[in-house]
Formats: sequence, structure tokens, C-alpha cells
Amino acid sequence: MAGYDAETGILHVPIVIFTAVVGIVITIICIYKQKSKERLENQSYDKLFDSKQEKDNDGQDGRDSSQTVSKKRVKLASTRKFPSPPALTHPLLLTTLKGHIGDVIDIDFSINAKYLASTSEDRSVRLWSVKEFKSKDHKYLRVNVELDHGSRISISPDVRAFIVSLGQANTIRVFKIGKKADGSGEITHAYDFPLKHKNEIIALNIAPTGKYIMSCSKDTTMIIWSLKGEILCQIDTLQVMNTYAAISPCGKFVATSGFVSDVKLWEVEFTKSDEYSKVSRAMELKGHQAAVYSFNFSDDVSRLDQDPRCIMTGSCHTPGFSFIALSPDGRTVAIASGTRIDFFFASDAKLDETIKDVHGEMLMAIKWHPSSKYLASAGGNDRSVRIWHNVTGLKATIIDLTNRLRRATSETIKERLQLQLDDAKASLAGIFEKNK
Repeated sequence: MAGYDAETGILHVPIVIFTAVVGIVITIICIYKQKSKERLENQSYDKLFDSKQEKDNDGQDGRDSSQTVSKKRVKLASTRKFPSPPALTHPLLLTTLKGHIGDVIDIDFSINAKYLASTSEDRSVRLWSVKEFKSKDHKYLRVNVELDHGSRISISPDVRAFIVSLGQANTIRVFKIGKKADGSGEITHAYDFPLKHKNEIIALNIAPTGKYIMSCSKDTTMIIWSLKGEILCQIDTLQVMNTYAAISPCGKFVATSGFVSDVKLWEVEFTKSDEYSKVSRAMELKGHQAAVYSFNFSDDVSRLDQDPRCIMTGSCHTPGFSFIALSPDGRTVAIASGTRIDFFFASDAKLDETIKDVHGEMLMAIKWHPSSKYLASAGGNDRSVRIWHNVTGLKATIIDLTNRLRRATSETIKERLQLQLDDAKASLAGIFEKNK
């Protein structure tokens, strides 16, 4: 029998086991990282991006004959002439990923750093190859989101599946990533979760441990799911309305922000045999004076079991709702608001770079590549994803290595640091050389 805890706002539902995927990050500034040790078992996905797949194979996602109307819509859309995204030149711009014919709403990098997934109002999801970022043509796999569109997306840690929240139905759809007999890639619709959210889903994550899925809607509801779509726990965040939610990179905590000025964290507990146990309130991060729009976990989780304290306060001037993202190496903070992205040094909260007019209209999402080398952005009416160099991170690396080299006493350590410093300087110079 389900039980409701009035003090914590948690509805406990006794269900067993689950295994899930992906994670996220938190800046008020903590620092944390989990590197996935899981590797794809003797399975290379290099052939997934067969150039033949670029013909937008509209019928590959397992839809049945009852979905003829949606098929016709997709075919009509594919025959229209859509103008290319407006050209943008900027020293920090690595490339622009084109192909969507509707606004791009959300993006996610795979934990193995090989792929980027994007979901759009054009009712499609595209899986891009990161190694193609520096190429002129960008290969991708595509699947259609039948009778709806994906509003949020999360790739599983083993890169064999991804999930999207449905923008109209307010539920979750699971897709599997596989291979055809010829070795080329294939994405298929697996199943949908039951409808439980009554409002728009604003956050969706698969835990990096692969044990559970978290979804959060615009009201005050957050749900912890098993991989099969069973509700493990439903939480009332008591925040008037939710603005953001995320899973810590270790998968141990879920957190939410909302109309109130605190960020709330819950611990998701499992038994030694990996069976779900319970969700309990862990801590609250205080200090803001108004609603918290967004937050981000760092990859260093060493302090998450300590009592929370604010270690740094910075200021930024944004015109409204904003997104914050801390690079996995903990050196750069990116804040996106309107059509602008600001890059700050994480060490002292000083502004380093500002990119204006990133997209045609308001930014919808920013995500760091696991290497911290690139930041991806999506939004606006230009129907594209832009990939940006992390110049601020390179500058921070150069400053850190220079200081460490000055303090080093061992010749062996000095040589190693000097090589790393030379490499960082060459990378920074190379970015600006290409734009001359």
C-alpha cells in the first residue's frame, strides 16, 4: 500500500528493482565527477553513421499502420523547401549541426563522449557523431517521434538506448539503438511509460548508475521510475512550481529548484542487491534571495556527503530565465540567457567571454561534452545545434599549469607539466589561427 509523508512531501510506492542511465551536475559551486567505467561490450558504433542513413529514413521506428496520418505529415515536411540556418561566424564556433526542420528543444551527450542527441519540434530525434564535428558534412541517425515530439532527451550510459519526454502527452518514450545486418545504425521505438504527469515535463534524466530514471514536471511533481516504467517514488517538491531537476553524476542524489529560493536534494537508496529501498530528504542549499532558475552538479562528488556550505558567490546580469552549466573539469561556468552565453572562470567567478546572438531566438539548452572541450547549444528558430570551443577552460588550464610549474621541485614533474602547458597553449592558439 502506498504511503504519503506529509512532512517531506514524498509518496512512497513499494516496487522492486530497476536499472537506468545518465546524469547531471550542480553549481552553487560544489565539484563532482563520475566517469563511467562501463564500456560497450566488444561493440563498436563507428558504423552507426552510415552515409545512407542521412536520407532521413522516416519509417524505421516501429510504427504501425494506424499511424498513416503521421507518415503523411513527415513526407509532406520532407518535401518542403526550408531555408538553411543563418550563417554565423565567431572565433569560438567549431561547427553548426544542420538537418532539423523545426526548433531544436533539447540536446544530450553520451557518457562515452562519442555522440550527441538532439530532439526537435519537427518530431524527430537525431544522433550525431562527435568525431564528425570537425568535418564539413555531419552524419547522423534519425528516428521519428510518432504523433508527438520530444521535449527532453537523455542517453543511457551504455549508449544502447535513449528516452524522450513527449511534449504533448507528458509521458516518456524509450528508443533502442542497434545495428542492422549490414552494420549500419538503427533506432527503434521500444515502449512508452504510463501517463502520470499532469503538466509539462521540464527535466528528464537516466541515472549514471543505470538504476533509475527521474522525470520532473512544471507543477511540483518529481517521479523516480524503474527502467520498465514502474513508479518507485513520487515526490511533491513543495516549491510552488518546479524550474529544473537533475541527478548527481554519482546517481545517489536527485535535486530540484523552483519558485522558492532553495535547491532541494533527495537521496535515492538501494539495497546491496541493487533493489530499490527508498527516497529520503538529504539537504537544502540556501543563499539565493529569489526563485532559482537552474543549477548544475560538478563531476567531483567528494563533498556531497558533507554539510552544505556556500564556497563562492558570483553575479551575472541576465534578462530573464537562464541555464547554468559547469564543465566536467570544473574550470568553466557557462550561463545561457536569451540569445547570449557568458563564460566564467569557476575559480573566481570572473567573466571571460560573452557570445551574443548564439541562436535566432531564445536558447533552449546548453550541454558540456564530457571532455570539457566543447559546449553545445540549441534553441531559437534557426533549427540547428551549435558547438563552441571552451576557450575559457583552456585559459584556466594554462594559469593552473603555470602556477604548478612554478612550485614544482622535481625535474620529472617539471617536464610533464611543461609538456601539458605547451599542449594547452598550442590548442588555444590553434582555435584563433583557424579563424584568421
